[in-house]
Amino acid sequence: MVNLFARITPISAYWLGFLFADGHLHRKYHRLQCELQKRDRGHLEMLERDLGYKNTIKNKTKTLNGKSFKSSVLYIGPRSTARTTPKLNAKMISESLRKLQWHEFKDGDIGVIASFNNKIFACWLAGFLDGDGSIMNIKHSPRKYLYVGWFSKHRKILKFISRHLNDIIGTNKNTPQKSGTIFKISWTGMQAVKILDWLYEHTPRRLDRKYARYMQYRRKEKLMHTKNQKRYVSDDQIKRIASLSNSGYNDKQISEMTSISQLSVRKHRIKLGMPANKKRVVRQHTKDKMLKLKASGMSIRKISTIMDISYSTTQRTLSA
Repeated sequence: MVNLFARITPISAYWLGFLFADGHLHRKYHRLQCELQKRDRGHLEMLERDLGYKNTIKNKTKTLNGKSFKSSVLYIGPRSTARTTPKLNAKMISESLRKLQWHEFKDGDIGVIASFNNKIFACWLAGFLDGDGSIMNIKHSPRKYLYVGWFSKHRKILKFISRHLNDIIGTNKNTPQKSGTIFKISWTGMQAVKILDWLYEHTPRRLDRKYARYMQYRRKEKLMHTKNQKRYVSDDQIKRIASLSNSGYNDKQISEMTSISQLSVRKHRIKLGMPANKKRVVRQHTKDKMLKLKASGMSIRKISTIMDISYSTTQRTLSA
């Protein structure tokens, strides 16, 4: 079994970022621990498999401010019930993590992260996002927009992330903001989409709960794009619009006759140099019916309502 952190790969870079955020490595002893909400236990099981261990995860319940919380804890170290191959032990993993400047990073030093290439940095940042980051769909009338952000006790780390993202994918250089006892940095809208597209394109691992929020936004955006996509109007259809327009039909009539939206009809009429609002042509059989209703003593307003024709067109037709 190969030590996961013996060398940096996309998978080890992801877990390094994740553990830098949510993991705890004892400064003296070879103890590695990571605790998540119970609903994210599956993510710890994925980490357990990549580390080459079994039986390292336990569920527990703790009380905070009178409320009970269920969590899952991965623990590798002395007195652990974990099983692994004889060639791999907690000491090897902890020493590898220390060589990757675990404690220096926890103290606010960028360390080895600065030497990562773009792909490895994307994997590391995705792991750091799943540990100490947030993805949200924020409602802003009339639609939602995407939010992505990171949190850290150290302003220097967030400034490095902002600067590096700007260099690689051209996002804004956002400034870390104080939020209680920690700092946060975030992007919204298309900037957030650009960041997450780039991260999920490269990372081999992800926290399903956060990824689902990203995909939810992406699916809605795709649906909105499909609804708003301009319909293609062929040359033959444009010729038919011109012909009907010259015959005196208005936008609504042409739309009904060609199954093209009124907006597209109006746009192409303007492009052809034709007036966009021609008076509606009332066909003869419709005109005859209107005259019969008038002869019966019915008012113009009522005839307009029954025939579903505007009052002005009804009045003009009956007075002709």
